Amino acid sequence: MRFQGSYTVEAALLMAVLIPLLAGVLYLGFYMHDKAFMKSAAYEAAILENMDGKREPGKINDGLLGIRGAGLEVSGDNRRVSAEASGTFLIPGFVAEFFCGGQLQLSAFAEQRVTDPGRTLIRLRLAKRFAEEVKHGSDVSP
Repeated sequence: MRFQGSYTVEAALLMAVLIPLLAGVLYLGFYMHDKAFMKSAAYEAAILENMDGKREPGKINDGLLGIRGAGLEVSGDNRRVSAEASGTFLIPGFVAEFFCGGQLQLSAFAEQRVTDPGRTLIRLRLAKRFAEEVKHGSDVSP
């Protein structure tokens, strides 16, 4: 038996490639999660600002996996409300340090048109009433 340690050497060479690859896939999942979370936080901030106008800028670190120091800025006028979330995604390792400085800037932007809830409800009720009249054979013609 000349090749008793060959499986150990092959496994060591294979693991040197597989473990960093799996870690990269894991951090890609963290990045995608944080990107979706920040986009959702920006939309939520814009909606809350539109509803009550009392949303203050702050931090959104709860729920983020790889971002540290994420911030949220909300601004608006009479027609539109916008929110922007931004932060720095930290990537460990010397390879990431070489290519991108060990960090990626991540930001999300959301914008919403300011609406009058009372007027929207009146329009919806009128549309519902019209649809019911048409459904029951009213004499309303187009």
